[in-house]
Amino acid sequence: MAKYIEFVGVPGVGKSTTYEFLKTKYEKNSNWIPYEELCKSNAEHRKGIKEFIIAFIIKKIKPGASSKASPDRILLNRAIAAHPELISLFWKTISKVENSKGEELRFYGANYIRAILEKYQRIKEAPSDKYCLVDEGLIHNLNYFTSAGATAGLYEQGSHILSLIELPEAVIYFNGDVNTIVHRTRERRNLRLRDKFLTPSELLRSRRESIQEKQVHMELVKSCKIPVLCLEAKDSVKVKANRIISFVKELG
Repeated sequence: MAKYIEFVGVPGVGKSTTYEFLKTKYEKNSNWIPYEELCKSNAEHRKGIKEFIIAFIIKKIKPGASSKASPDRILLNRAIAAHPELISLFWKTISKVENSKGEELRFYGANYIRAILEKYQRIKEAPSDKYCLVDEGLIHNLNYFTSAGATAGLYEQGSHILSLIELPEAVIYFNGDVNTIVHRTRERRNLRLRDKFLTPSELLRSRRESIQEKQVHMELVKSCKIPVLCLEAKDSVKVKANRIISFVKELG
């Protein structure tokens, strides 16, 4: 299994922008590699929502499916078979996911997690000794497996979930003040479905809650003795990228 390093941070903190910049700096002699480069021969295929509803929500994707299934289907079958309790937790929480207008987001949320599971399985099966950089993996998305509004039990729930997955070699955590994060979020051309109908005050509250949640997740990661590099949203992309490259080199 290739080792992996996950990027974690709330939307608008500059996480994905930094990741995309790092992809342009990748060199073959680096001890790190972007996920897309590691698995470029098996590029992730995002299925259309109609196909997804048929194949995943209606649960036609099952471990041990026919050998005639597509490579993506077979890969996902292996990921599901390797994480039965994690999948069970996911199905218990996904039915409650909706936006501020009461529109169900479970189809999109399940498709998103499906793509992450496929990504992790590809990394797991990749013959590489490099550190694979992953933007928005399972640790970033622990909220998809925890009960909504259960702040008091978030640490305990998160700790249990971490015991069910293959942990990263390190985590890159993007931190920032909430006002900067909200400003960047609202400047995006395409807001995420969860944010699309939020008022400025609702978005501010949502980001505050997300920041608190991510901070708890980082406490959990550190309790597992996983190295964490903290970066600030206010720093330039170049500064953040250079710090990441130096950090990964020090991992050996």
